[in-house]
Amino acid sequence: MGDRTIVVSQLAAAATESDIRDFFNFCGEIESLNLSAAADGSHVAHVTFASSAATETALLLSNAVIAGQTVKVTAAGAETTGETANAEEGGNEKDVRGVSTHPITRAVLLFSY
Repeated sequence: MGDRTIVVSQLAAAATESDIRDFFNFCGEIESLNLSAAADGSHVAHVTFASSAATETALLLSNAVIAGQTVKVTAAGAETTGETANAEEGGNEKDVRGVSTHPITRAVLLFSY
């Protein structure tokens, strides 16, 4: 896995590889997709895209709904920075690239595409 891979966690147990491919297909070409069960009964997917631009677009989709459940989308191997704050308390979480993960910021970025 590399910098073109995302991790989709908190997937519903009923989510299929087809659901995930259909959801992320508009981001760009998917090179590979691995779906596995997590310890909590949900599923986790590792999706590798053909381009970094596709990966960046996919990262904007955290908190989207796939197969009836809200999912978390992160970069493979990503850790949040020390600047993170609780988003529910009005904070502004940032990923390792310093990009805001706040839903409004993501919506504005997605709208600009």
